[in-house]
Amino acid sequence: MPRPLLGESNPWTAAGSPAGLAQLATQLPFGPLLASPLIWQGNNFVDNTSANASTEFKYDMGWAALTILPAYRHFSDNELNFPGFNNGEDFRSKEFTTEARLSHDDERVHWVGGLYYYDETVTGHAVVQDGLVFSAQVKYASLATKSYAAFGQTSYSISNDLRLIGGVRYTKEKRSVDGSVASVFLGLGGGPEPFAGTHDYSSFTWKTGLEYDVAPENMLYFTASTGYKAGGINQEPPPNSFAPETLTAFELGSRNRFFDQRLQVNLEVFKWDYNDHQESVLTFDTTGAPNFLTVNAGSASIEGFSVDTRARITPFDTFRAYGEYNHTRYDSFSLDEAAPTFNPLSTSCPVSPVHPNGAGLPVVTENCAGFQLARTPTWTGSVGWEHRFALANGGGVNTNVSAQFAAKRWGAVDFTVNERLPSYVVSNVDLTYVPERANWSLTGFVHNISNEAVYMGGIQQSYAPPQFFSTIGPPRTFGGRFNFDF
Repeated sequence: MPRPLLGESNPWTAAGSPAGLAQLATQLPFGPLLASPLIWQGNNFVDNTSANASTEFKYDMGWAALTILPAYRHFSDNELNFPGFNNGEDFRSKEFTTEARLSHDDERVHWVGGLYYYDETVTGHAVVQDGLVFSAQVKYASLATKSYAAFGQTSYSISNDLRLIGGVRYTKEKRSVDGSVASVFLGLGGGPEPFAGTHDYSSFTWKTGLEYDVAPENMLYFTASTGYKAGGINQEPPPNSFAPETLTAFELGSRNRFFDQRLQVNLEVFKWDYNDHQESVLTFDTTGAPNFLTVNAGSASIEGFSVDTRARITPFDTFRAYGEYNHTRYDSFSLDEAAPTFNPLSTSCPVSPVHPNGAGLPVVTENCAGFQLARTPTWTGSVGWEHRFALANGGGVNTNVSAQFAAKRWGAVDFTVNERLPSYVVSNVDLTYVPERANWSLTGFVHNISNEAVYMGGIQQSYAPPQFFSTIGPPRTFGGRFNFDF
């Protein structure tokens, strides 16, 4: 979905609406070709299906408890007219995971250790038609990921009030791809270009910290830890890989309960530092064709605090409130973009003179250091109220009224005015009937009561900037759920 267009008041209008195409057609030189009625047919649809199965096995061996968690997931993605393009895609994903762990608790030591296995294979194809300017066909014979991990964590009581925390994790991943991409720009293009390769990634991450009981219901804690997000392979001819993203995090907080545990107040301050921060951008690949690629943009940092409260006002009423502040910035940010030919580059970042990149293509380098991280608002939070209505038959109706909010944020990393997404407030209500001494319940709900348009992020139209196409959250949604425990 696009953000509201000039003269357009309906935020739910699709990218191929008459008003959107009319505005696009005015943006020379490519606008009329992008808005061609030969391409935009208006037959948008999303038809995704998912099937999941999981189970949990537990066995107490005395000295330790054994838990095994196998799971399987099949996902089918079939869509037409993704935001910003006339795009058709049909993908199938099969995913299998297994986790096995041992755990033990006594007066001084709590420990857990285990193994984890992940195996996913994706097959399918996508056809992208950007008006009469550009088209591409991407085929995946196989996109596979296998991951193995071993982990362990221990909490040791140095005294009755002080505990030491330590943990490690080793992860080894293998990613492989076999596919092809064929691109045509203004009627010019070659045959399919294969993209294939295999890359291995591994990481050793750790966590350490302290917990101190100030009082029986009040605890202070400090943790330092590292994180890891694997690299991968882009849908372009080699060199087509991107590096892993790493994180170092520091957290200082307090967990508290007051008034005979009727009030809970948790506080935390934190600092996160990213290296090789990954960003998905619409840019030009090693063949010179537009492509949606993942790149390592640079380093970034987040500092902030959070407050989480829960108050049991009466035996039937509970109030919840959560708020978080984030001060974020890209400490370094370097991104190569194709040198502008017909339109000036649409960005708020300083741009270097034209120079060749590794593939010999003329590019300019954007330096967006100092900007707020994309899709990361300064303020976020939620409030909620739960009430139980007791019924004469012994059952009850649980009422849950809630709202979530977020401040303005950037939707993408061009940092143009159109990519500054507005703040929002989304309210919901859930009513659940729970019979007395029964193993089932019935829920009715209305989510996004005010029909708020919540923009999630998106991409800039590369041939007609600064038009920006954004995905959008669900509109007002109502329905029901039946739960049965067996």
